[in-house]
Amino acid sequence: MCYPWFIERFQRFLHFGRNGNSKTINNALKSKFLSLKFVPEYYIGIDWGRKKCGIAVADEENKIATAYSTLLPEELFRAIQELEKKCPIKAVIVGFLEEGENLNKLEGFIKSIKEAGYQVEKEKEDFTSLLAQKNLHQAGLKRVSTIDDAEAARIILQSWLDKKR
Repeated sequence: MCYPWFIERFQRFLHFGRNGNSKTINNALKSKFLSLKFVPEYYIGIDWGRKKCGIAVADEENKIATAYSTLLPEELFRAIQELEKKCPIKAVIVGFLEEGENLNKLEGFIKSIKEAGYQVEKEKEDFTSLLAQKNLHQAGLKRVSTIDDAEAARIILQSWLDKKR
């Protein structure tokens, strides 16, 4: 088994005598250091709509957004909780328009996410659905209207990530 260099070097500097304690302590140190793992946190981007919602995901290390799924608004909160089980969520970024007929429903959704303990950020989403459809058409995909919300969520999340760099 190969151990990181700092464990081997640290073990060389430890001197506990010849009574056998060094072996026990060294094994305890190895198991402690080997159990440490880096778990990246993820950002979730949401394009909220009255009929469909899109979800995008990005990890904090690479900061590249990926379209994840298109769902009904009723399924969105449960989907976020399912994602939390798979990967820790650092923040939820919600596409937000300054005005519109769905503003009260969107504010209610944001409030429910905050009450669940998630950090929520708002990102302006002007024309993201049109840009998403254009991107998907250029990629040669068919039935664009079924997946354009996930792509719009990706665009929202990526623009928020680009501002944070």
